Amino acid sequence: MEAAGEFPRRVTLGPRAVGWLESEINQWIAKRAAERDDVEAVAATKLKRTPRKAPTEGVLLPEFRGEHPVP
Repeated sequence: MEAAGEFPRRVTLGPRAVGWLESEINQWIAKRAAERDDVEAVAATKLKRTPRKAPTEGVLLPEFRGEHPVP
């Protein structure tokens, strides 16, 4: 992710130590949270569909056809 520019770049602290700036990490987290919220908002909008009407003609439920469910 870092090499692709999708994560903040590291800061060399010593020959065997690296770190990241807290402000950049916080910005990265906030950006990802905003993207997540946008995706969830779009998904929620897509799920809000108008309910289908039940058919009113030509459908007989089992109890009206003389069939009874097995207890």
